[in-house]
Amino acid sequence: MAVYKKVSFERNGVRRGILCDNPQQGPSALVAAYNILAIRHSSVYGKEGPFDEDTIKGLIRGTLKDAHDLLGRSVSRSARRQASRAIDDLVPTRTDVRPLPSGALSFEVNDLYMLFCHLGIDLMHGWVADPESSVYELVKDLSPAKLAQHCASLEGLEEKRDDLARQLTAYGQETIKCLLNDSARQLTAYSFASLLEKIEEGEFEVVFMSEQI
Repeated sequence: MAVYKKVSFERNGVRRGILCDNPQQGPSALVAAYNILAIRHSSVYGKEGPFDEDTIKGLIRGTLKDAHDLLGRSVSRSARRQASRAIDDLVPTRTDVRPLPSGALSFEVNDLYMLFCHLGIDLMHGWVADPESSVYELVKDLSPAKLAQHCASLEGLEEKRDDLARQLTAYGQETIKCLLNDSARQLTAYSFASLLEKIEEGEFEVVFMSEQI
């Protein structure tokens, strides 16, 4: 079972603590969720580490229960079970959050995404397609895996179409391939340019990235 080291930092003169990803496991939604909750809800460093997976899941489960108790009957039993199941399924070697290129707040809805919603954690990503692109309507609701499948389905179609259709297919295919290449970096040129436009002089943004998308 993976073990995670706890490190400290100071903010406004108060010592706080976050966990570091295990270098042998790579980035983890488990650690990300814990760190966000720790920074949001704790004003002190808390218990010394290191922490194992079961301990982290227990802490997240406690926060989830508090959130559900606060919301009361507005959260259905099935939704509670879904969120609890997502905690059980948190795997240190996989970050199963699937962004959609339609917008920075758009994700494929699955158990892990819903867990973050239940915990009150807003997710954003930088894998956003340009709305002015000719293939935007085609790709906006496709995850990287589904987009790769679609791109593969276009292979060989050029030989079966007239010159104009062949050019459009080739252009669309190249555009989609560029978007897929950007998925490895998790940041598209359009998203990066949009981010720069929003930053005022003297401000800065910190972008957290995962090795798995």
